[in-house]
Amino acid sequence: MAVEARLDRTRRGTGSRGKRPALQRGLGAACVWLVVTGLAAGCAETPVMPDEADAQAERFETTPGTGSLYVVRDAADRDWASLGMSSKQYEIPVDVMINGRNRGEIHAGTYLLFYLPPGQYNLASVSVQNVHSITIEVEDGGLHFAEVELQGRVRGSDAQVNATVGQIDVDRGRRLVIEGQRVASRSGGER
Repeated sequence: MAVEARLDRTRRGTGSRGKRPALQRGLGAACVWLVVTGLAAGCAETPVMPDEADAQAERFETTPGTGSLYVVRDAADRDWASLGMSSKQYEIPVDVMINGRNRGEIHAGTYLLFYLPPGQYNLASVSVQNVHSITIEVEDGGLHFAEVELQGRVRGSDAQVNATVGQIDVDRGRRLVIEGQRVASRSGGER
């Protein structure tokens, strides 16, 4: 009878004293660790550049042999409540791609700055639901601005939010940069 009871506890995953074997305790702890770190990684924010880098970008200086491309996102580009959407959708990150390479992620009220050699570039905004791209000509010593906007619509309980990108004039671009916060790119092209 004592042997059968011990075998029964072992089958249920408990040792001879009613505790789980070390292997099961270790696996349980590992699963909890993976869940917690996975959730934390999903909540990670786009790295913000130091204040000095933000101030430098706001001087709008150009360098011979390159053009400056600012990719901005307005902090107040939509009144989401009027579309029946929550403010959580306003916080949707949008990836910025240049010539097919993911160069960074922007949120509402942020911008990226790139110093690029003169030439034509394919600039794309990539959201969960769409990709939108334009061709932009970067001129030597030029200041260039592109804005990423979210556009949404609600059909019943289905909400669709798309990101678009378009070139904007220098005055609007400068205003959005001054009002915004510079974030780090993923692959250089910045100072």
